[in-house]
Amino acid sequence: MPSNFEVAVGGNALIRMFIDDSPLVINAGTASANLSPGEYVLSWVVLGAPGDTYSIEITKPATAAWKTAVTIDTAGKDAGIHWVEI
Repeated sequence: MPSNFEVAVGGNALIRMFIDDSPLVINAGTASANLSPGEYVLSWVVLGAPGDTYSIEITKPATAAWKTAVTIDTAGKDAGIHWVEI
C-alpha cells in the first residue's frame, strides 16, 4: 500500500524525525509512513555546524502541505514540532 504521508528533507545537517513517538527513516531525502486519519505531531532534532541549513517539507497529503527552512545558529542544534492532520 502506498504511503499517505511523505516529508522531504534537505540540507547539510544531521536530522532525526519522528511522527508522534515513532521514528521516521529518511532515505534519499524522503521519509514516509502509512497513517490512519487523525492528528499527529511531526518532531525533529538537528545537529550541524553554525550556518548549516536544513529544510523540511510535507509533500503528502496535499491538505497537510507545509514547509520550513532554517539556518542553524551558534549552538549547532535545533529542534521543532509541527501538528499534522491526515
